[in-house]
Amino acid sequence: MNGQQGLSFLGIRSFRFAFGRTVAYLGLRSLEFSRMASPSIIPNDRLDKDFYLVLEEFRDGAAFRETDEGINYSTLIGDLLTGQYDRVLRVVAFNPVEGWSRDASEDVARELERHIRSEGREVSGALTDFIEAQLGRRVGVQIPLPL
Repeated sequence: MNGQQGLSFLGIRSFRFAFGRTVAYLGLRSLEFSRMASPSIIPNDRLDKDFYLVLEEFRDGAAFRETDEGINYSTLIGDLLTGQYDRVLRVVAFNPVEGWSRDASEDVARELERHIRSEGREVSGALTDFIEAQLGRRVGVQIPLPL
């Protein structure tokens, strides 16, 4: 702690810490204020896109595989279809600028199934297991519609 900062105003005392966080104390309650962060060294245009991470099962447990910054949805689908990933558990999508993240596993599984069906592709048993686990049915089986 760098010490007390400024004057007490209406019984509020604020303290500034070395790492830039200011805490204001009012009686027994405290309020935290984060000061503006320094500008990112990564340009926003590099972060304003959707990123995809694949959670895979390895011999020693599950881990997110290291990936290239430039991977996009179609590249991910192609990599999955060509066996670049072995035992996929989940696919996580996120966009840092828009501030969201989500489990994209079911969307990816549907897209993989569409490619397998339309292109007549053969895929590994592990990829088939991933698709079936996400869709809750066998690959290529259409859910009957009620009449």
